[in-house]
Amino acid sequence: MAEYGIDPDRVILCGFSRGAIAVNYIGLHDDEIAALWSGFVTHDHYDGVKEWRGTKWGAPLPIYRKAAAERFKRINGRPVLICQNGGTSEIRKVIGSPENVSFLDVDTRAIFGIYPTETRIHPHTDRWLLKPSAQRNKVLDWMEKCGFF
Repeated sequence: MAEYGIDPDRVILCGFSRGAIAVNYIGLHDDEIAALWSGFVTHDHYDGVKEWRGTKWGAPLPIYRKAAAERFKRINGRPVLICQNGGTSEIRKVIGSPENVSFLDVDTRAIFGIYPTETRIHPHTDRWLLKPSAQRNKVLDWMEKCGFF
């Protein structure tokens, strides 16, 4: 990492949608992989919350949740920011409110207005971070508070 000017104490794993699930599913796969990350940010979906029928990894829900809970332990107190369009209440029901986890309810309709638009077809989008908003400011504040910049 040093060869690329990367500070290994500031590597954050981020994901959107199925990528948000992959933050834990892949990023916390085992102790070796989990040790690579300094923090975690997800938007829209979270590992173990919803059943994903037709997949080998996300169903049935009780088995998926049990495996996700094991992966979640590998976070080991590092900072986590979970963002969810429409609210994080379902995620909180599954994982609780651990001290190292911050939650951000995102309302992309409030940020962008009515859907569809020329650049967005529906509220399930990660583009909200590109537009100035109170929610984007909260993400930046979280990153600064955690020492990522």
